Amino acid sequence: MEKGVIRRTTEEQRYKCINCGHNVPELCKKYNANVIKLAHCDLCGKQVDKYIEFDPVIIFLDAVLQKKEPYRHVIFNTEFKAHWRLVIFFIICDAYVMWTQEKSLSEAKTSNYEPLFYAIEGRFYNMCMKASIEILVFFSTVIICSELRFQLRGPAGSRPRPSIRSVLDGIIISSFGKFLAIPAIIWGQSSNVVYLTLTELLIFTSNVQAFTVTWEARKAVSIAIIGCGFLMRYCLHPLWS
Repeated sequence: MEKGVIRRTTEEQRYKCINCGHNVPELCKKYNANVIKLAHCDLCGKQVDKYIEFDPVIIFLDAVLQKKEPYRHVIFNTEFKAHWRLVIFFIICDAYVMWTQEKSLSEAKTSNYEPLFYAIEGRFYNMCMKASIEILVFFSTVIICSELRFQLRGPAGSRPRPSIRSVLDGIIISSFGKFLAIPAIIWGQSSNVVYLTLTELLIFTSNVQAFTVTWEARKAVSIAIIGCGFLMRYCLHPLWS
């Protein structure tokens, strides 16, 4: 009788141990209708994925604490398929922050800003386009830098080429810090430099951690590649002025 209740067979579909990143064919074993046991990794000997039994809130908190395990769980061991929906939501969040910042500047220049506010409101779609371009440039820069890094390693590298899709999925999921645009709107902090800086720092560190997990790179390499992506995105800001 088949023991694995959560099992994959092909190389591309394998799960990963959240502790060491080793490929494993299954997450748990079913011995009978009432007995299910979490599988153990052949390499490190630990439970392959303890988060199967955890509440999503705990997983999210561990991700905020910049642990690698929750990223491996979500990216490799779940069937999460709504990445494009997250991208659309992130674009809206970025666009709204840009829009409110422009509104604040307009309010500072004129005391009678109400007509101007409604004019700025029509620019929201323009902000969405700008936010889309920034995200596209960020993704493209990370992919290009990743490929260059992989090519520079040459045949001496023993690890197989990581999946670009898993890298992008990891970056998208780890950009959850953009959700902080919602409390920023509620608390009126969408133009607060300190709040926005801390938000960007959270997104940056989360992206670095996710890239380290998906690309199996050293932390210094991940910081350099994600940093290049952020730098290219910031280089677009003067064009929007």
